[in-house]
Amino acid sequence: MKLIAMAFLLVVAGAPAVAAMPALDRPLVTPPNPWLGEGMRITANCTDDLGQPISRIYAIINGPNIITQPLDLANLGQEYAVDVDSSFIDRPGQYEASVFCQNSLQEQDNMLTPFTVSTLTNRISGITPGRAYVSEPVEIGFFVYKDGVSLTPGAALGAFDVKIAGQSVISQQPTKYDTNRGWIIKLNAPSSRGIYTAEVSAEFSGQKAKNTTTLDVKDPIEFDITSVDRTDITQGDKIAVSMQATDRGVPIQLTTAMVSLKVGPAQTAILDFSHSGSISTARITAPPLPPKYYDIAAQLSYNGFSKTVTRGVTYIIQVSGSLLDVDGNPASAEIRFVRSDGFQSVVNTDAKGDYSAAIPAGTYDVIVKHSQATMTLEDVDIDEFDDPIRFSYTPGDVVAGISSSGIFMTESTLDYDDAEIEMKYDEKRFLDENDIKVFRCANWNAAKKACNSDWEEADSDIDKIKNTATVRSSITGTFVVGEKRGMEVEFKLNSQYSVSDMIQIQGLAVDPDRNPVDMATVRLSVKGTQLSAFAVTDVEGYVELELPVPQDEGTYKVLLTGEKDPFLDFSQDIDIIVTKKRELDIGVPDTVRLDKGESGGEEFTIANVGQADLTSLRLSITGIPEGLYRLERLSIDSLPVGALETVSVQFSAPEGSKADTYAGTFVVEADGKKYEKLFALTIAEEATPEAQETAPADSGNAAASGIPTGSFVLAPVSADMAYALVAIPAIIAASLTLRRRKASKAQPRPEIASMLADIKKEIYSAGKQGTRRRKR
Repeated sequence: MKLIAMAFLLVVAGAPAVAAMPALDRPLVTPPNPWLGEGMRITANCTDDLGQPISRIYAIINGPNIITQPLDLANLGQEYAVDVDSSFIDRPGQYEASVFCQNSLQEQDNMLTPFTVSTLTNRISGITPGRAYVSEPVEIGFFVYKDGVSLTPGAALGAFDVKIAGQSVISQQPTKYDTNRGWIIKLNAPSSRGIYTAEVSAEFSGQKAKNTTTLDVKDPIEFDITSVDRTDITQGDKIAVSMQATDRGVPIQLTTAMVSLKVGPAQTAILDFSHSGSISTARITAPPLPPKYYDIAAQLSYNGFSKTVTRGVTYIIQVSGSLLDVDGNPASAEIRFVRSDGFQSVVNTDAKGDYSAAIPAGTYDVIVKHSQATMTLEDVDIDEFDDPIRFSYTPGDVVAGISSSGIFMTESTLDYDDAEIEMKYDEKRFLDENDIKVFRCANWNAAKKACNSDWEEADSDIDKIKNTATVRSSITGTFVVGEKRGMEVEFKLNSQYSVSDMIQIQGLAVDPDRNPVDMATVRLSVKGTQLSAFAVTDVEGYVELELPVPQDEGTYKVLLTGEKDPFLDFSQDIDIIVTKKRELDIGVPDTVRLDKGESGGEEFTIANVGQADLTSLRLSITGIPEGLYRLERLSIDSLPVGALETVSVQFSAPEGSKADTYAGTFVVEADGKKYEKLFALTIAEEATPEAQETAPADSGNAAASGIPTGSFVLAPVSADMAYALVAIPAIIAASLTLRRRKASKAQPRPEIASMLADIKKEIYSAGKQGTRRRKR
């Protein structure tokens, strides 16, 4: 690259001379020899002797294996300059800055300015002495290099600075240079033991070189427990505590006069001391203490120096308990105690469901592994463990209302930070695994296998690959993995009611397998009203409910619901029609009797005995020939509930009318319904006095007229009897007609039966009167 640049310059220099040329002053680089990582400025001045404008001044930097793009110098008035970023000179070595000046005629001049990019480095050669003691003098050897050459005395080095733990402890010009160790910096070690970071820096030509090292400061007298032969102990165990003490690195043989030992709060006698090299071992007996973690504290008293060091031990505890199912049968399970440092203890239940082990007191994850579930209690502080866990699994569809493959019961009195239970399920029991949920009962009665509280849905993670459901945080309780089942209430309900009626329901609550559901709350209500009633099903699932219908006519929805936790709620509504009864009570005479030539009036009554007002009533009489009666009116505009209307009917028997008995019907039509009442109209021949006088004589001449005689004697017939004898055929004919008209009914209408009974009475009465007249 340098050859190319030089060739370019030679070509320019060898160009033919012209009368007018730009004239470039010697360019400057500031600083003249920059440090690596510094920037610099290139300045120059250029003029044209004929006054041609200077169109451009630029520089090309050529260095170790690099040539930059042209860098334009800006006109600053008195000179041209460009600032060169440190990224252009990113390696140490020799550089040249070639500056070119060009006028508007494309004529140019150029010049070269060499410069050097330097580095300042350093090295800490070491600390003497190798073992530093509190507050004692130490020396640090420190080399400073410029471009790899060590700077020795006469190199105009500035002050050296030493910082320990970030605090300056010395700042001075070194007085001595060691060709093997470099500049020697003297200082005192910190006043307390520890491992410190020492930073050493030196200044040269405005540049700083710094480096760090570790300063391990020890006490002149060192004392420590090197080992304890056992850290999990119980009361009465023999413990060997090994210790080491040195005085400026020289071992001290320890004695009972120098050392005292405590386990936790208990001072412990040293049974004996043994020595091996620099190690002294004391034997002690573990004092009686509650199970937990303790420090073995060893105190050294030596030549006025005192120091206490510790090493931890743990008194182990007995963990025991039983895992039984709800029926008291032993449960096969593994109980695992896992500590964060990797220690773990595993114990399995025996044939009776019992387990027992000894573990160090401390903080554990307690894991209970069963074939169908795993329960984990995290961060349990264990200093006692006396049967604090209950866990059982009962297979089968145990809970009414939830389809499942088993029930999991968990309980713990341990104090834990977090917990989870992972339960297995049988996917074959479910049509859609997306419907699987976990339900929790907080108050489970194991003996009755019943939940004394509600089954609540628990937050859970369903793993459809592993077929597991996991519940976290709140795991105490009884759990079921499954889906709620439906409940149905079978019942019948009429579709039409009157306002005074009662809705009566007999229902049966059953599950999908048609097993009765007892203690289910069945509620009956009429939507849009306050009408509601409820009852609870008995052990057979049977329930009865009664509810008054609304008092206003209309169509209503009757809602029947069934609820029992954990079943899905049942709900069904049915439309009913509520109407008011429309009833009339009609009053008519049983019999109206007229002799020919007579007339007379009768009062017919109409009473509204129903529940609704009636309007536009139409009145008529059938079965009686026209001309024999006349209705006072043929309609009634309205008849309120409880009202009574009287209608006059005028009857007449003209002289030319036929003697006969007619079966009449008084008809009232209202709201599309007919109301009828029967009565009889009898027209009789008028009886003459002569007929009454001669009747007995005629009867007495029976024998003379050729009528056979014997013991049977026909009694004389009065006018009344004659009326009855005449009326009987007509009444029988009317009765037969009415019977045919009402053939669809099982029994004759009451008014017909009443009329026939009255006729019988009248015939009987007339016969008695005729007998009395005959006797007279």
